[in-house]
Formats: sequence, C-alpha cells, structure tokens
Amino acid sequence: MRSLRILILNVPKWGLPFTLQDCLEGFASLGHLVKIFDLIWPVKLRIERLRNEVDSFRPDFVLTLDHVGLMPGGFVPQLLTIMKVPYVSWFVNNPFDYVIKEALIQTISPYCALFVLDRTYIEGLKEMGFGHVFYLPMATNNRIFKEITLIEKEKRRYECNISFAGSSNYDQWYRYYEQIKDGKVRVLIDEIIKKQIDEPFRDILDIIEEIQRSHNLDLNIKDEAHLKRIGAWLERVAVTKYRFEVMEVACELGLRLYGDDGWKSLIEGRIEFGGWIDNRTELPLVYNGTRINLNITQFQSKTALPMRIFDIAACGSFLLTDYREDLERFFELDKEMVVYKNKDELMEKARYFLAHPMERREISNRAKLRVLKEHTYEVRMKQLIDIVCETFNL
Repeated sequence: MRSLRILILNVPKWGLPFTLQDCLEGFASLGHLVKIFDLIWPVKLRIERLRNEVDSFRPDFVLTLDHVGLMPGGFVPQLLTIMKVPYVSWFVNNPFDYVIKEALIQTISPYCALFVLDRTYIEGLKEMGFGHVFYLPMATNNRIFKEITLIEKEKRRYECNISFAGSSNYDQWYRYYEQIKDGKVRVLIDEIIKKQIDEPFRDILDIIEEIQRSHNLDLNIKDEAHLKRIGAWLERVAVTKYRFEVMEVACELGLRLYGDDGWKSLIEGRIEFGGWIDNRTELPLVYNGTRINLNITQFQSKTALPMRIFDIAACGSFLLTDYREDLERFFELDKEMVVYKNKDELMEKARYFLAHPMERREISNRAKLRVLKEHTYEVRMKQLIDIVCETFNL
C-alpha cells in the first residue's frame, strides 16, 4: 500500500488525547504521513484555516475522535464534502450519550465514515442516514504498555494483590446523592440504578421508561436531548455504585484503588487508595506490579471491551474482568482471559488465582501473545485504513 497523508483534528486547549497519540503512532509505524490540525475559534477562522491546510497538505482523509471538530453546524463536513476529502470519526464513547441527534445528522455526507467501538451503536447511526458505519474496537499502545521488571522502589509503591484503576465519576454521584431531595424521585432513581446494575446490557433509556411506567411517575423529562443527559448521568452513577460494591467486597483480599480524588469521598477510608497515577508513566507499573488486575466496565459499553483489557494483557499481567460479548470474539475464555459475572464469582476466582501464580502466568502469557498479534494500534489503524481505502477508492 502507498503511503497516505492523514490530517487529524484536535482541540489544542485539551492537549492531544492519549487515544489520538496512539492512533498517530499506529499510522506512523505503518509508514503514513500524519499531521495535526488544531481547531480554533471562531468557526469562520477555523474553516478558512482548514481550507488552506487541505489545499497545502492534500490529505487522503481527515480523522477525528467522537466527532470533535465536525460540529456545531456541520460547517467542517460541508467544506470537506465540497473539497471531496473523506472524513472519518471514530467514536470511542457512546455517540448517543452526548451528541444531539440533529447536530449529528448535519454531518451526514457520502464522504463521511463512522467507526464505533461497540457494535450496538451501528444500527442507530445507519437509521439516522449515515451510509458508512463500521465496527472498530479499542487496542493497546504496546510501546507504552509492556512487560516491565520493577525495581525495589517501584515494587514498594506498586506491588499488591489486587488493584483497580479508574474514574470515580464523583461529580455525577454527588448530583445524585446530595442534590435530589424529593423522596418519590429518589425512590424512582434508586430503582433505575439498581436495574442497570442487575441488567448491565440493557439500554438505560429503556430502563428509565420501564420504571417510570411501573411507578406511574416521571422525571419531568423535557425532550430527547434532556432524556439523553439524564440517561448518561444515571448510567455513570450506576457504574460508580457497582464499582464501589465490587471493590468493597474485594478489599479483604488486599485491593488497592487508583484514580481521582473523588474516590476519597466515596470510600471513606474503607479501601486502600493509591491516588492519581499518570497513564503513560505509572499505569504500566501498576499493571505489572499487581497480581490480579480488575476490570469493571462502564455500562455504556454493552458488548465492547475497554482499553484497560488490552493494556493489561500487553503488560503480560493477569486480568479478572466482568463479562462482555466481545471477550468471546477476541479471546479464548479461561485460556487467555478469566471472567466473572457477579461479585461471588469474582471473589471465588480471585482467591483461586492468588493461590495459583503459575496458572496466572500461563493465562497472562497467552493473552499477551494474542494482544500483540491482533490488538495493537498498528493493527487497528491498518484495519481502519483498509476500510477507508476500500470505501472511498483511495
């Protein structure tokens, strides 16, 4: 394949997100030329600069994550369509959670291709009118996440029986726990959260509708956009509650929690807290130093696997993860990946594998070989490029 020229849209004030960095490295390792285009305000100046950039750089296609830069107003898609430049958006989050349907529809074009990490999103996007929608799961940057021999100082800091690293979503939890004073509404929301925890593969919007109907009470939802915001909020509250429940059970086995300071208010000293860690420099050390790494998936991912799974496996470290359908697509369960489906099963398997280090090592080695062969960003960006080239005859 010839070397392609790829223009990546980025918001400079946010820095370059890790996933975009990983995509960039994947493209570069395949021999493609990549350039970052910083999105600036106002929109009129952005469009003018983008037109000049496309004229000078002449990209084969433009890439963004989660539709960043393509909204509002659809001005960037209109420009790229006029200039006949394909634009690709990889949704690494749920496109229906925070993107208003009308704004999303404004970006439809024969030159637009969408990639999603969860296959359950595909049908809804096609129903909106998008003609090119494809499945593309997450991956790992194996330059960052790799097997590391910890020095003594690092062992003292990072070695432990079990760990979990992730967001607390505390701001979402606070809105739920502190700000809802209406008793009837609180009962309704409690039941929605419990239902989502008990049935993690169900759409939160369906659960909201069911519980409102059964209680003959509503949440005073104004419109579709308001419903989506409430759904996304309750989904995050539910996963925080579930994560806390899992960790509260697992703490007796020596669990250490890493993440933002919001966890402090939730765990109230009941779980060992390791604090905030840097994704690039410290997280690989955490994964390497932990005997059993936990994954507790966000509820927005109904079939998809988070990056955490691929990163831990790339480190040659042992992972105990909750079930998602894609695990069976990518791994051989019990041979390469160990799964729990409830808290009791988690504890049973955690105790077993803490007592059987050789089995942990054998499973971890097989998972590492699989990930390095099939789930690196170099592999993933090649898959994306192959689809884009076939779709747009590049």
